[in-house]
Amino acid sequence: AQHREVFVVARRPGMPAGVTLSDLAHDYAQKIEVEFEPPVEVVGSSSGGSIAIYLAAEHPAQVRRLAIFDSACRMGDEGRAWQRRAAELARERRWNELSRQLIATVWPDNIFGRAASRAFAPLMALSAPEDPTDMVRFIEAEDDLDFCARLGEISAPTFVAVGEHDLLNPPALARVTAAGIPDCRLRIYEGRRHGLRHKEFAQDLADFFVTVD
Repeated sequence: AQHREVFVVARRPGMPAGVTLSDLAHDYAQKIEVEFEPPVEVVGSSSGGSIAIYLAAEHPAQVRRLAIFDSACRMGDEGRAWQRRAAELARERRWNELSRQLIATVWPDNIFGRAASRAFAPLMALSAPEDPTDMVRFIEAEDDLDFCARLGEISAPTFVAVGEHDLLNPPALARVTAAGIPDCRLRIYEGRRHGLRHKEFAQDLADFFVTVD
């Protein structure tokens, strides 16, 4: 934010049944065209990274540089099972249990992780949507994610980052993602899990966008 004007955006509400990641990327492309002066720099975190991959590949005129973190060209088997369980909990509005599941991706199963779950899961559940339909439809869309064979379509310089112990998007898939994009940097952070937020990652992310090759 010292060098750029930063906008945080989320997927649109009221998603139709059968919506795809390509559909959502098209939404973002239209928004960029109307609101900004493309191409712009795009950061996609976790599920946002899944959309950003489609955005960069299918709307290359809109993306100057791309960074995806906590994300990859597809989810691992454990990550896909995790998402399907999340969809089930959302359908049943079991928000406390879903919040604990979310926290478990960031904190390890130890005394600190269990304490974080007890402290924060009830607070996270308070912000749950009244209607889980959009959440479930997005999870269903992401369940079909497998962009690995199309990575060569991404022409923007790209930065891919994951934690060493990310259960949803393991380092092996991050390596596949980085190898498939023609101009890509990869960083795997030792000892880190899903939800990269630490200072070293933040500096790497800023350096990627500010540095001109």
